[in-house]
Amino acid sequence: MNTNLQHTKTYHLDQNVRGFVSTKNERVEKIGKLIRERVSARYFPEKHEAVLPFALLEYAGVRQKSILQQIEIPKSVVCQRSIRGIKDFLESTFKEKLPECKIHEKLQNKLKHSNDYAKPFLRESIALLPKIYPVIIAQLSWDRCSQMEWSKDKPDEERLKIRKMIVRSIVQEPDLYILRHCCHLLPLLTKRDPNAIEGVEHFLQIMEKMKVKPDEDIGDCELIHTAINGQPSEKSQKSRVVDCYTMDDLKDIKRRFIVCLFFYELLNYRLNSQYFGKVYIIDKQTGEEIDEIDVRDYLPSKVLQRIIINRDIDTLFLLNK
Repeated sequence: MNTNLQHTKTYHLDQNVRGFVSTKNERVEKIGKLIRERVSARYFPEKHEAVLPFALLEYAGVRQKSILQQIEIPKSVVCQRSIRGIKDFLESTFKEKLPECKIHEKLQNKLKHSNDYAKPFLRESIALLPKIYPVIIAQLSWDRCSQMEWSKDKPDEERLKIRKMIVRSIVQEPDLYILRHCCHLLPLLTKRDPNAIEGVEHFLQIMEKMKVKPDEDIGDCELIHTAINGQPSEKSQKSRVVDCYTMDDLKDIKRRFIVCLFFYELLNYRLNSQYFGKVYIIDKQTGEEIDEIDVRDYLPSKVLQRIIINRDIDTLFLLNK
């Protein structure tokens, strides 16, 4: 039974799961059919598949790594020390490297070679692309801005000031995938005594084990963001609760939730728990669901209780391996 305060009608399939349900390849058709039937039964009679910016990009066949790498920012732009100016430069660069018409062309081509199950998702992706495209460009631009090494010849104190400027800018953008920026938000801890933050050492230990590649994995961060915040809905002014399906490692998913929710708390961001969804872990060999994760179980207070008081083996395992 779904425990969300509002009935979940919306779901999101990550790239691996979508590959199984959308392919015409007979070898994986059996697994894809099993997943399709389960999803259809769970959200019957009313269901809606979320079209997310980077899910759209990945399904179109655009490789994030090729876009994110090999971007050089002129020294004249960096020396201005204007975060907004650097971000504007990056936006212009990404628009040039990844024009909307190129994504549209790839989606149209994908439509020709996909099965009947995938075509409604692709048609909706094509229809929503003009609204989603600015979100893709903004996410890519902030991603590169926060991960810049800046000038290595600057004193540590000067680089810390720049990093804090970026943090302030990121905090003002509530729709950013915070998980993508967590390691760059660490300067926030220098504003106060880190020991004053309950259990901070546990969260940082889990963060060290968390896997998020610098030039990839934006789609993975998008999944975590959506399971926590839902999907914005133009019609109702409210977000839709979204259940997510993935074949990623269970420990990786748990660590991502723990770290992301910890930083939301660190940023004093007021989360609305009525939009918390669930994540279903799918076995890529069989198509069976092997686990179910409820976002509310990974709020910092609950994680600390399992670590410090209950000494829960599964949670302690996340600290070490």
